[in-house]
Amino acid sequence: MAPTAEERDRDKLMNANGWRLLLIGGIGALIGFFVMFFVGPGPGPGATILAFATVPTIAGLAMIVSTRIAKRADEDKPFA
Repeated sequence: MAPTAEERDRDKLMNANGWRLLLIGGIGALIGFFVMFFVGPGPGPGATILAFATVPTIAGLAMIVSTRIAKRADEDKPFA
C-alpha cells in the first residue's frame, strides 16, 4: 500500500529532525573533546559534556533509522 501525502510529510519531517539532533550531538561532542583536551583541569568536565552529547546523538540516529525502515516497509521489500 502506498503511503499517503501526510505520511510522506511526517517521514520527511522526522528524518530532518533526526539529522538536526545528530548535528546537535556532534557539536556537543566536539565541545566536549575541546574542553577535555585543551581547557579543563582534567578530563572530568569534558567527559561530562560528552556524556550529555550522546543523548541527542542516539535520538537522532534512532529517528533516521526509523524513517529508513518505514520507507523500506512502504516499498513492500523484505527485511531479511
